[in-house]
Amino acid sequence: MALITNKKYSSKNHYATILILIKEYSITKDEAILLNELSISKEDAELYTNLKADRHDASYATDIKFNQEKINDYENKVMDFINKTEELISA
Repeated sequence: MALITNKKYSSKNHYATILILIKEYSITKDEAILLNELSISKEDAELYTNLKADRHDASYATDIKFNQEKINDYENKVMDFINKTEELISA
């Protein structure tokens, strides 16, 4: 975002941002693909913020905040996120 802001653009769309980078900075197709693959999905970002909020609540609550179903759901989502991250690193 800093790069497009430097060129006096703003964008609320990931693909529009990539197109501006291609136009203004002459990035290659491979670089554009890499930028697209490195992006964090809305769901991944929401998972992180939800986990952080729930961890905070659980740390300071005086009652039980989670049931086993919720814990299993978080475990599965976190493992999916870790696998995505490992794929990006090894690519």
